[in-house]
Amino acid sequence: MELVDKFDNKRLPLSKQTERYEKTKGEFNQSVHVWFLNSKNELLLQKRSETKRVYPGMWAVTGGAVDSGELPIEALYREVKEELGITILPEETELLMSLQRTYDFVDIYLVRKDFDIKDVTMQPEEVTEVKWITINEFRALIAENKLPPSNAFYSEFALKLIERRINNDWN
Repeated sequence: MELVDKFDNKRLPLSKQTERYEKTKGEFNQSVHVWFLNSKNELLLQKRSETKRVYPGMWAVTGGAVDSGELPIEALYREVKEELGITILPEETELLMSLQRTYDFVDIYLVRKDFDIKDVTMQPEEVTEVKWITINEFRALIAENKLPPSNAFYSEFALKLIERRINNDWN
């Protein structure tokens, strides 16, 4: 059982822990999403395992829940290591944005890192395939509804921020 800390709508701790999938109106847990960008300006996607509880078999960015007592940045490093076997360095990582959804706060990170797909060690319970794609290919997947709604919900805004980052226009 995965325990998560609960927060109010201002992201203040409620001094309460619950099972990850327990949902109560007005209570929020924390999640992280990780967008990888390589030097070719490609994004990394992973295909979710067919055995996943939510959105099995769909393409998604890397991510997951922040465990109880864990900081979001710690969850970022843990999730990437668990799901992909990749180690991320702090200088490769930046917080792109945060948003509030119905039952969680999501911190969305951009990680600039080059690595070969052959160097990825996928966690079979989580991931069945990974691939680098262009930003336009990512947009096509959104249009074809091939991403979980949780990723598609904010993707266009994230893509615009990433494009600004690529063009060094971060004002």
